[in-house]
Amino acid sequence: MGTRDKGLIQFDPQTGVVAQYTHDANDLRAISGNNIRTIIEAEPGVLWIGTENNGFGKFLTNEETFFNYSNKSI
Repeated sequence: MGTRDKGLIQFDPQTGVVAQYTHDANDLRAISGNNIRTIIEAEPGVLWIGTENNGFGKFLTNEETFFNYSNKSI
């Protein structure tokens, strides 16, 4: 689930585990922003996350890693 101000929340219905991913300015592999505008599943295990004012990123669910892109890096 994408949230406003709380980042990305992932729920695994099989295990009941909830994970929350929030922005951390000191971690380049953290989500780029906490205001999520859109989520697209490109293929199983790969989500594209669009944020408000912080660009977008690719999230690899199995690795729990983000690769972020912004207009500052283009």
